[in-house]
Amino acid sequence: SEPWLTSEICHQELAYAREHNKRVFPVMSQPIDSQTETRIQTVWNKAAWQTNAADNWAYIRQLNWTLFEDHAQFGANFDRLLKAVNTDLSHARTHTRYKERALEWLHSEHNPNLLLEGDVLQFAESWLINAANKDPQPSDLQRTYIAESRRSDDAHTIADQVRELRIKQFRRAAVL
Repeated sequence: SEPWLTSEICHQELAYAREHNKRVFPVMSQPIDSQTETRIQTVWNKAAWQTNAADNWAYIRQLNWTLFEDHAQFGANFDRLLKAVNTDLSHARTHTRYKERALEWLHSEHNPNLLLEGDVLQFAESWLINAANKDPQPSDLQRTYIAESRRSDDAHTIADQVRELRIKQFRRAAVL
């Protein structure tokens, strides 16, 4: 709607969602004709957040919209929206979980204690492979976080193997 498109807070929320590769479902409650768009852009031209608004507008224009213009059709429109939102909810929840863990790792200045390991890491890698054709796509931060977790887990595995080998060598030497 025009009020949404001229709200700085709404644009900040959409920018945040886009930054974290969250799914966006635009709902149109009123037609946006050329006159409305001109009025909206006039508001943006006077705002410090003009670039953010223009970027968001370009982004949401390319998405599939759910039309809520006809209030008599609200129920049917709402059902379509729920179906879209619930599509692969498990993937979306996992996306959020890895986003939160990756952000925690990032804000802790890459604390290695926050990396994934073992079965949890294997599940994350499997999720990453299966996410290739799903929405939302994994973010670069999530990919980096999982890759760094793999590197760290492999390094720990090698260190454990070396330690086991040395213990065996010491035991043989002790027996001799």
